[in-house]
Amino acid sequence: NEGNVKGKATKVTDYLPEGLELVENNNVNNTYGWTKGETKNGYTAISTEYFKNTEYIKACEEGNKPAYVDLQIVCKVTAEAGENEKNLKNIAEITTAAYEKGTTDRDSVPGNVNATNGYNPSNPTTGRGEQDDDDFELLVLEEKPVNPDLALRKFILQVNGNNVTPSREPQVNTQPLIDGENDAGYGTKPGPYQVETNDIVTYVIRVYNEGQVAGTATEVSDYLPSGLQYIDNDFNREYGWRLDPDSEEQLEGHIKVTSNHLAGEVIQAFDPNTMTTLDYRDIQIQCKVIATPGDENINLRNIAEINDDNLNDNDSTPGNISKENEDDDDYEDLYIAPV
Repeated sequence: NEGNVKGKATKVTDYLPEGLELVENNNVNNTYGWTKGETKNGYTAISTEYFKNTEYIKACEEGNKPAYVDLQIVCKVTAEAGENEKNLKNIAEITTAAYEKGTTDRDSVPGNVNATNGYNPSNPTTGRGEQDDDDFELLVLEEKPVNPDLALRKFILQVNGNNVTPSREPQVNTQPLIDGENDAGYGTKPGPYQVETNDIVTYVIRVYNEGQVAGTATEVSDYLPSGLQYIDNDFNREYGWRLDPDSEEQLEGHIKVTSNHLAGEVIQAFDPNTMTTLDYRDIQIQCKVIATPGDENINLRNIAEINDDNLNDNDSTPGNISKENEDDDDYEDLYIAPV
């Protein structure tokens, strides 16, 4: 009470922005009688008449500090940190007031907070609101580092319709991501797999999401070396594979086939706080071994890559197969033993 007349705030309202909510069934909030009102212009009104039936706050005597009473309110931050900093402005005001001599406030009108502006604007001269019956506190959620990151792994599933043993499927370890590192672990890559001429090899190309943003591998490409032939069959057509006329410009000595089969698939982000596995999507391709045995091992390295995605990947550039040390491409090795 800054005035020379006894008074009290018979109703106080706290305006909570989106991202901040009243904690219900809380002892403090129950004690002070906070109740939820309407939401308007992005703010929810929380009010109390705790002081309505209490004594007046004594008048301020010259030379003394003003007398005061307190309210407390407990709120929960529900907004989540994102790519940009978020500000949560929480505004409180005296909604109605009463004075012992029936007068009115000399410099404020109760209940006139403009929620659109957030509060009655500050006065650069006095350093306070133009009306001093409202005030605010600002909470800040700092921007959360967002690391978009799709990773690709390729493995042999079958030869001539029979599953290979032992399995060559990656053994995913998300602990490095949980510990704050950039990449998951996928186990030790198996050595080259022995095949023979005319064998049909079925590969799985798997796209994982290691990042904290959902993403889509809109285009995947597979590079077949000389000695490994793309098969134009129903199996491959089901996955939308097509020959790329610019194969030689991408990787010398390889035929490039491309698919948009995963373009409609959203791969969910990895949350290191709640998840222990990575979300992923698969695409398969069948190829025929046409190389023939010679005097020494013939090695056939087949490489797959994310050719395009809907993210700005933090550690890979889609469609640059000639670059090394990126996790958006992977290979499998076959070999034909000598005669």
